[in-house]
Amino acid sequence: MKKLLLLIAFIFIPSTACAGMTDLTLEWDTNTDPAVVQVRIYQRDYPDGTYDYNNPTDVVPIPATETTLTNILNGTYAWVARAVDSEGRESVDSNEVSDTFSVPPKAMKNLRKKLVIPSP
Repeated sequence: MKKLLLLIAFIFIPSTACAGMTDLTLEWDTNTDPAVVQVRIYQRDYPDGTYDYNNPTDVVPIPATETTLTNILNGTYAWVARAVDSEGRESVDSNEVSDTFSVPPKAMKNLRKKLVIPSP
């Protein structure tokens, strides 16, 4: 079974649209499995929320290796990613990453965590 390795980088960028919102860039390694056509990102409230696997936060086509989630409200959230093949099958969750957003935004930081997502 091939695995998709995702590397998530948190980059906090203050949003000019509205106080209390932050942008988050998620980044991962290039996918080498030719069957994988997209990555689905899921977000939940942390620690008590649940993922809604019927409604991804973002769907990113391969070969893209990053996405930016915009205007995230203050709070604590967690994210996982799943690889999706050309037949629509999803892998299991990657490992979970989480962080807290507050206004004014935290100082710029670059927290990198590896996600390993099995192929569907």
